[in-house]
Amino acid sequence: MPVLQTSNEELETARGRHGEIDVLGFWGKARPRQRDGFRWHPLAFHCLDVAAVGEALLTRNRGLAQSLSRLLRLRHAETVRLLCF
Repeated sequence: MPVLQTSNEELETARGRHGEIDVLGFWGKARPRQRDGFRWHPLAFHCLDVAAVGEALLTRNRGLAQSLSRLLRLRHAETVRLLCF
């Protein structure tokens, strides 16, 4: 399994005035370079978006949810909670 690595430069950019880490300072998705720089979407927001889409897919596609529930040996609601955490 790959390990997520963050450079010192990225950590310094994400640090607040008091040394705390600003979770909105990490990018999760970026668009190609624009005239005024890169457009990016914070990692925290990207994770929320992915969880919401996952929940919608599992709620609307009962067959997919049932297959995953059987594979994980969990009830439907447990599967949705686990995969959308």
